[in-house]
Amino acid sequence: MPTSTFWIDLAAYSLTTLVAAALLLVVLGMGVRRPLNLSFSLLMAGVALWAAASVILRIALWFDTGTQQFWMELSTLAFMVVAPLLLIFSGIYVQAERSWPYWVSIGSLLLIGAFCVPLFRHQVIANVLLDAGGVVTWNRSPFLSWVASAPLLVSAVLALALMWRERRRLQEPYLLIAFTILVVFGTVFSIVTLPFPTLSLVMIVVISIMGYGVLNRQLFNPLRELTDRLEDQVAKRTRELEETTDELRQAFQRIQQHTAHLQAAAEVARSVSAIRDVDQLLQDTVRLISDRFGFYHVGIFLLDDPGEYVALRAASSEGGQRMLAQGYRLKVGEGIVGDVVGSGEMRVVPDVGEEAAYLDNPDLPQTRAAIALPLKVRGQLIGVLDVRSTEAGAFAEEEVAALRTLADQLAVGLENARLFAQSQSSLDEMSRLYQVMAGEAWRRFAEGRPDLRRYQVGAAEIPEETWSSLFAQARAQGRPAGLRYRGAGGGRHMLAVPIKLRGVSIGVLGFHRPLEAGEWQPGEISLAEGVAERMALALENVRLLEEARQRAARERLVGEIAGRVRASLDPDVILRTTVQELGRVLGARLVAVEVTGPEGDGGGPLSGEGLEPGGEE
Repeated sequence: MPTSTFWIDLAAYSLTTLVAAALLLVVLGMGVRRPLNLSFSLLMAGVALWAAASVILRIALWFDTGTQQFWMELSTLAFMVVAPLLLIFSGIYVQAERSWPYWVSIGSLLLIGAFCVPLFRHQVIANVLLDAGGVVTWNRSPFLSWVASAPLLVSAVLALALMWRERRRLQEPYLLIAFTILVVFGTVFSIVTLPFPTLSLVMIVVISIMGYGVLNRQLFNPLRELTDRLEDQVAKRTRELEETTDELRQAFQRIQQHTAHLQAAAEVARSVSAIRDVDQLLQDTVRLISDRFGFYHVGIFLLDDPGEYVALRAASSEGGQRMLAQGYRLKVGEGIVGDVVGSGEMRVVPDVGEEAAYLDNPDLPQTRAAIALPLKVRGQLIGVLDVRSTEAGAFAEEEVAALRTLADQLAVGLENARLFAQSQSSLDEMSRLYQVMAGEAWRRFAEGRPDLRRYQVGAAEIPEETWSSLFAQARAQGRPAGLRYRGAGGGRHMLAVPIKLRGVSIGVLGFHRPLEAGEWQPGEISLAEGVAERMALALENVRLLEEARQRAARERLVGEIAGRVRASLDPDVILRTTVQELGRVLGARLVAVEVTGPEGDGGGPLSGEGLEPGGEE
């Protein structure tokens, strides 16, 4: 991207072009028959051509087109022509008695014309670039550069000498100052390239001084009417510019307000998506709206379950905090908030003076305008957003639209928080039920497998009651527990790690080692916990597999019994088969079946037989 140096340079050259062209047109308008006017017009034409070529050169470098070389060469040629034209103008201006200034100028122009051949064959200038600092750089032939600089320097110095010699007679300091600046800086820039656009800035100063000097001395009176007309036009344009500036300032302020509104909406949206706690969500929302919009008071009311009252749940102002502490609430239909609850529509009061009784609240005495917006979810009202301002007519259309968006986002956030709390409660309840069911299942599994109650590797060097106490501590805490044991066989570092399955302790893993081995380190405990976790999953898989096998066996037996029962159509045979199969499967000493009527008034078992374990029918 172009730098500030580039833009300064481009602006200076553009301004030079405009000033030179303007001076050219003004002088031409006064008549070209006068030699002074004609010479000054030629000088301004040369300056305008040089500055315009410089402008086009920089634009070409910016857009990286293929014409940079040509415009650089044209700019160089125009700059060289300026010095002979300056000498001609100086001779006419001082009314030189001899003609040598004109012959020197003609000779310089001829040399410059001959210099055009190597110049436009690209033998003088090459590699025209725009460096990182925004300055135009190029490579040039030293010999040819000095050849080209000779007529330039000679003409410029002679022009300055003429003006200096006639300074007392002419009493024209402006042209003398301009010529001096031009000669000094023109000489410098013919030799070196500076990293800052000094030439363009110097040239606009020189042209301005020269133009003022010439117009003030030669054309001031004839241009008085034109000057007045131009001043009127400038004043008119100035007024128009001031009006445009005011409109732009107001538009910028509206854009700033709109941007602030969008930022507030975005922050509320982020809070809605991130916060699940209702109180925190409400407090963050009132704070954001108050800070971003600058309102006097922002409050949020929520409707109670019976739907009779709306209670204030969050407020940004000091008066609102007092209302919160008092448990402030309104009945449906009471005040602006209750009115919104009853109608379900937004309510705006641009000037409290018109409805003072409607908004009377001693805790909010500075209220001058108010707006209340319904908080709705799927068409159902759940609360009201109450906003107060200290300025009458404060709620513009843009602010109302932004507040509508915020109210909708807040309602969605409140509903999401409610659903999240409900889901969390359900998950907690399911987790508690699972823990109870899992604990009961493992209790039954352990009772059915007494061989799994305790497993040990190595000799029992520590008493059973010590292990039992440590295991109980680990199960109660739900985390590893350690103990330093000292017994007759030597001291031991003991560690008990609960085997937990989704929060339920189904066992304990115990370790011990000699005291000289050191205490159990966090890394070792973490490793043991990881092993215990995977062990719990493996044991759960075994238990589930065992349950599945038992269930399959049970279903198979039920199917076999049902098949034998269905094989007969005789009730007595069906009953006898049932008790025989149940007795055989269950190992019961007696199985009895009693068939009763609808009222349960059977007279005793219709069939009751059983089998002794291992016996026969």
